[in-house]
Amino acid sequence: MKRIISSSFLFLLFLKIPVGLNAQTNDTVQFIDLLTIAMQNNYGILITKSNTEISKLNNTLGNAGFLPVVGASAANNYSTTDNKTTYFDGTDDINNGVRNNMIDALVQLNWTLFDGSKMFVTKSRLSELEKFGNIQLQLETENVYIQLASNYYALVQEQKLAEVLKYTLGISRFRLDLAEKKFRLGAASEIDRIQASLDLSNDSSMLLKEETRIVNLKADINRIIGRLPEVQFTVDTEMEMAPELNYSELEKSLTEQNKSLLLAKSNVQIKELALKENRSNFLPTLSLYADYEYYHSHYSSGSLELSQNFGPNIGLRLSYNIFNGFNDNRKRQIGKVEYQSAQLEEESEMNNIKSDLYQNYNDYSSDLKQIKLESENLVNARKNLQFAIELYKLGSINEIDFREIQRKEFDAENRLLFAQYYAKIAEIQLLQISGGLKF
Repeated sequence: MKRIISSSFLFLLFLKIPVGLNAQTNDTVQFIDLLTIAMQNNYGILITKSNTEISKLNNTLGNAGFLPVVGASAANNYSTTDNKTTYFDGTDDINNGVRNNMIDALVQLNWTLFDGSKMFVTKSRLSELEKFGNIQLQLETENVYIQLASNYYALVQEQKLAEVLKYTLGISRFRLDLAEKKFRLGAASEIDRIQASLDLSNDSSMLLKEETRIVNLKADINRIIGRLPEVQFTVDTEMEMAPELNYSELEKSLTEQNKSLLLAKSNVQIKELALKENRSNFLPTLSLYADYEYYHSHYSSGSLELSQNFGPNIGLRLSYNIFNGFNDNRKRQIGKVEYQSAQLEEESEMNNIKSDLYQNYNDYSSDLKQIKLESENLVNARKNLQFAIELYKLGSINEIDFREIQRKEFDAENRLLFAQYYAKIAEIQLLQISGGLKF
């Protein structure tokens, strides 16, 4: 930050200004570097990716009901029994220890040929669910982007503010040194020396608090990107603004690109397809069945010694649900309500998004004007402080007036930093609303 001060004062600042309690020697990282780490490690993104993968795995022809079901079974039953048969003529036929060995094996196929087009609708619904999961992942990534950007650019501005505080602290040290020299020479009162000491202590306290805020912001960033809170790093102090955004262009693109709105639209499609699935329950189902069975049974007594059957079996099965307690009708009515509710949610989301766009753009425009105004104020405040420093060195201005000028210069620095931060966050939020975030 450029300052116009005397060479003697610059030398004094070089000797007196502290390095800071948490001086960083780490490499400087850019926002894109942290975002890349967040994309790989953020827990919210990883969980959403897992859910998206489940939706993808569910979107198959088999899950939709297009493919046949083939099963096989086999049994081997061995039994030993005692039999007694009494006839009408009074004779008995007694067989003890009769052994029977039975083998039964079956391969069966069942294939639904027609189910009221339900399988086609189900496949479309599964595809829409996969699309819904992908949009959810994009929305979660955007939310992490916003969260990370809010903390990152806050850290950028807080680092700048820390430098301003160090500069202010340097001036306060200079004041105290000069006040002590004047006091020893009898050119200043004890009150002036004490006031300079109190101001130095206050500025030191502000710097300590600022350094703590910086450390905590870094911990928040580490949490977002899935790292331990104590991992140290520094960020670039530059914060570039995109070219001024146009409201009409933002409003035009949000309809097709806003992720929350796309989710609402996708949910409408899912509910509509679910309603069509329910309607298919009122139609008959035609299925093909086929099996191949092998049956073998060996007897140790009786008129039969061996029974054996094997061969294929094939046919068509037509089924129709005539009455099931009005459950199909109930499901269809619930489906209608859910579909209508999803449509209302889409309309509500559109209304909310347009309101957010309008309000955020007003804030954004105001912040840009605030930046221009505070930039002009800061130029004047810096000039005023330089004049005050020279007058203070000559003894032409008292402690109270000097401190007030110093405070106003600090306030001007602070207001500009906050205006730049709020403008940047408003810009990012507008890009999110319009679907224009790039990552």
